[in-house]
Amino acid sequence: MGAPGQSVKRQRRYLGWNCCGRRGELEFHYPRTVKKTVALLRRPSSLAVAGGTSFIVKPRAEHLVDLTRLELNYIRDKKTEVLIGATTTATNISESQVLGRLASGILCAASSIIADTQLRNVITVGGDIACRYIWANLPPALMVLDARLKIVGSKERVIAIEKFFKSRLQPGEFISEVIVPKKSTKGKGAFIKFSRTKSEYSLIAVAVYAERLGKKTSVVRVAVSGNTPPTRIKAIEVGLQGKVITEELLERTTMKAVTQLQLTESYIFSEDYRRELLGTLLKRGLKKVLMGG
Repeated sequence: MGAPGQSVKRQRRYLGWNCCGRRGELEFHYPRTVKKTVALLRRPSSLAVAGGTSFIVKPRAEHLVDLTRLELNYIRDKKTEVLIGATTTATNISESQVLGRLASGILCAASSIIADTQLRNVITVGGDIACRYIWANLPPALMVLDARLKIVGSKERVIAIEKFFKSRLQPGEFISEVIVPKKSTKGKGAFIKFSRTKSEYSLIAVAVYAERLGKKTSVVRVAVSGNTPPTRIKAIEVGLQGKVITEELLERTTMKAVTQLQLTESYIFSEDYRRELLGTLLKRGLKKVLMGG
């Protein structure tokens, strides 16, 4: 092991084709400082890893930069926000009492049904976001909580998670922390996943958050993934904002929004079936938080 602040490096042979189209060796780097991590990630064909599941899906890299020595595995309860370190695992999140108190425990619910137990023990919140997988559970759940991301590189910046999915990380940058504002978690939340088996990744995932003021809604936030990259459905949010919720209103608003949503291609289900299923799951989630159904 190297001295504190140094990068510990070793090589392993990867039995496959590297990003240059030839067989070669992978270099594993274990930096202990943010500065060294940023420098390593600026190299061409570098990939930040923690749980390592992204490398299984996208193995085209020559330098793997391990983030687990940076002490980013934590959940910290602050006065106005909850901070989640980027290498915190799905299991840690699902079992967190702090997160269980926020918005009906929506983050715990979303984390507890990611894949299977073995994968939840290694999948990290930073990786689930950074890889931008269409089936990811945590991004839509974090979107409805108005979460922000701390991104470290040559400079440190904080952006809304929704904006992250409309932008790109610059060379050398990585997600170091997720920030969940407590003011956005006082209402009720719900997370629903649809997959062919319990342990499969989500084919459709729906996250809903709402607050009420008397008989009317004061806040409604809805996000989905699986059928589409993680995204907020603003048409539903606007359609239900400040309204007295009825079955008819939910049906009309939800189905109108679903028909306008652009879905990704799927070899598993037809587009008509997926739209119908998405509408059903959205109504189920909305009824749960708005009507107690």
